[in-house]
Amino acid sequence: MNNFKFVLLLIVSMVMVGCSTDNTDTTPDPQDPDPVNNDPTTITASPVVIETTGANGITVSFTISEEGSGSGVTEVGVVWSESPNPTINDDKIAFSSPGTYKAQLAFLEEETTYYIRSYGTNSGGTVYSDQATETTLSFANRLILNGDITLTTQQELLDFGYQNYSEVVGRLTIVSFGSQSINDVTTLQTLIKIGSLDIQNSEGITNLLGFKNLRELTGFLIVSSNLNLTSLEGLNQLISVGDFIFIERNDNLTSISALANLTSTFDISIRDNEILTSLNGLQNISTINGYLVIAFNDSLTDISALHDIDQVDDEFAIVNNQSLQVVNGFNNLTIAGDDIYIEENDNLITISGFNALASVEREFSIRNNASLTGINGFASLNNTGDDFKIRANPALISITGFTSLETVGDFFSIDVNSSLTTIQAFDALVNIDDAFYIAYNDSLTDLDAFSNLLNTGDCTIIFNTSLTDFCGLFNLVSNPGGIQFFYTVEGNAYNPTRDDILNGNCSI
Repeated sequence: MNNFKFVLLLIVSMVMVGCSTDNTDTTPDPQDPDPVNNDPTTITASPVVIETTGANGITVSFTISEEGSGSGVTEVGVVWSESPNPTINDDKIAFSSPGTYKAQLAFLEEETTYYIRSYGTNSGGTVYSDQATETTLSFANRLILNGDITLTTQQELLDFGYQNYSEVVGRLTIVSFGSQSINDVTTLQTLIKIGSLDIQNSEGITNLLGFKNLRELTGFLIVSSNLNLTSLEGLNQLISVGDFIFIERNDNLTSISALANLTSTFDISIRDNEILTSLNGLQNISTINGYLVIAFNDSLTDISALHDIDQVDDEFAIVNNQSLQVVNGFNNLTIAGDDIYIEENDNLITISGFNALASVEREFSIRNNASLTGINGFASLNNTGDDFKIRANPALISITGFTSLETVGDFFSIDVNSSLTTIQAFDALVNIDDAFYIAYNDSLTDLDAFSNLLNTGDCTIIFNTSLTDFCGLFNLVSNPGGIQFFYTVEGNAYNPTRDDILNGNCSI
């Protein structure tokens, strides 16, 4: 009888163990560490709760808890896969300690079923929750926010990101200050398309990795006054910006190379980024349908990424970049639809290239470049619609090129270039609609470069203290009506009258 009781108790015990209702999977994956029961800590992994689902993202919440006196949990998180029973060897998001978490599974495929489990790990191994499944939306049914949204705190950004929108039709603005400063934009990683993106005054942001899926902006891109932003990393997939790009006043920005896939935009302004050294990242843009402004970037030394641009429909300006020494290339540029300004770059030494540029609709100005010694190129430039100015470049020694320039639509001036000795240019210049002004060039000795000039409004040659040879103006002076208004010659080493020039007394 006693033997019978022992066998009966053994059978009941086996049945009780075999009928356990605990669904938590404590069987380690073959690649996991030793079994959990080697550690006296008990880990409980709750099944994930599906919060929101989009076309390329799923947001889940889950809880990992522990009991016992073992070594403690070393990692918790969520794993997912397109195959059942995902493990920590599949895609995962990890955290360091037990608790309740929300996580965003991103970069998912549309209309795809995913298997998802939470997990906890200690020295004994890894515990997984029951498996959940969720299917992403089709791209046609993707989540779209119709309208604008402004995010001013980290919590606002997290809450918005967890909605898994693929598109914002309007303007997405990120702006924050002080203790509320946004420092992580990761949960925006499901966004593929945005109307306009405006990131300003967010001193906690150091990169833009939350935009790794972003491919198109139908409106504008503003990245401005973000004190600790060091790169645009995260915008690597961006191909098109329909309106303007402003990258301005980011004091610690060192690179814009993440824009390397960008092929088209309207306006570009790269301005007042104190330690930016290169424009690498803009090399695949060929056409700018508006203006191009590169200004007040104190450390900028390399603008060669712009060399393949063939068209700028509005203003082209390289202004006040104090470390820039060379402006060259641009030999594919055929159209500058408005103005060209190369001004106030104190360490700029040479300007060359631009040999395909045929016309400038309004003003052409090279001005106040303190170290500029030579200007060469612009071999195809035929006309300017407004002023042509080479002014106040005190180190400028020579001007060569401009061999096709025939017409200046308004004011032509070469003035206040105290070191200028050589002008071997302007062979084709025939007509100046308003005024011909050569002044305050202390080292200039002759005007032979203008021997083909036939028409101007006023002719003013003043205070060129070494100028003794006016013979290059013979055709202008002898052409009836060639000088329509005033002929002013004074303050030069020699100041001939019109009759002097006509009578062969054009030099001394």
